[in-house]
Amino acid sequence: MPIQTMKGALRALLLVAIFFAGVWSHSSGLIDDFLWYLPDVQYLMGEHLWLTALSGSLAIAVAIPLGILLSRPSMARWPNR
Repeated sequence: MPIQTMKGALRALLLVAIFFAGVWSHSSGLIDDFLWYLPDVQYLMGEHLWLTALSGSLAIAVAIPLGILLSRPSMARWPNR
């Protein structure tokens, strides 16, 4: 079977799977529940992004100067363990 035919078949299978996932989520009430809790989801997503950005920034602010300091020749006197 040629590669192009295989890619087309996989693409069609993926589209069918996405369609049935949408049908299932609608019939199970998942979409209605998500829309009901949308303000909470948006608030918690904002909190998550804020905490992630803050902790990442603090890690970078500590790690870069520490890495530069430890890579200097004057720090070679400290033995590697």
